[in-house]
Amino acid sequence: MAAMIEAVNHGGPAVELRLGTRPESFDHVAAWYLDGLLIDTGGAHTVAELLGWLRGRRLEGAVIGHWHEDHSAGAAAVARLGVPLFGGRSTAARLRRPARVPNYRAALWGQIEPVKLHPPEGQPLRTLRLPGHSPDQLGYLHEPSGWLFSGDVALRRRQSIAMPGEDPWAMMETLRVVLDLQPAALATSHRSLITDPAPFVRDQLDYLEELASRIQAARLQGFSPRAIVTEVFGGEPLAPGTPLSWRDLSSGEFSAERWVRAFLRGPGRSVP
Repeated sequence: MAAMIEAVNHGGPAVELRLGTRPESFDHVAAWYLDGLLIDTGGAHTVAELLGWLRGRRLEGAVIGHWHEDHSAGAAAVARLGVPLFGGRSTAARLRRPARVPNYRAALWGQIEPVKLHPPEGQPLRTLRLPGHSPDQLGYLHEPSGWLFSGDVALRRRQSIAMPGEDPWAMMETLRVVLDLQPAALATSHRSLITDPAPFVRDQLDYLEELASRIQAARLQGFSPRAIVTEVFGGEPLAPGTPLSWRDLSSGEFSAERWVRAFLRGPGRSVP
């Protein structure tokens, strides 16, 4: 497996460190370096490249946005350098005793080792709760520039599948929070820097609101969750470059049916 890093300076306060394990497609996740602070650490398979880039540079701490392995599996290697790690209470609980990452995901980003996170208070960033993609997700606002390090708030443009923990109702509320905040830019984990975030965020919100209406209308007509998948999405979506659906590829972890069921639970309900 060929791990790689690409450092991108957007001319703002932070450098985007694009970390990937697939040279042919550069399916990457970003860590961001902001004046001695690291925002996310990427996966275990790319952390050697990350630490190589950081060698000789000041590193006083690392904050973790949420527990998923592409954001946190490199944290243990960073901590072994004596660098303190920071994150929310729910993220800290997850990383103190991490569950085993399924093999198809671990192949890309690696397994999570147990680490200790400290509360993020006192860091030079304003902490915001941004649940939806993951219940524990935090965003970090750099107030001097207006950049919001938003993790996976902006992940899938027209989302049609979900993994455990994703909550579309919480996503919609998070998107409204971001619109009200009016950040100057979104420093994302998978979509680089979005310099005009309002239209993008509004488009995401409009899509989810319309999708919620369609799913609820189909349910009122008596459609089962699986029938709604066919009605709304034309069936379970295929994973790019394969003849397999996401449902089959992930042994059911990712699926459109899981996404539909998350909508049908309604607002304020936990998503397993």
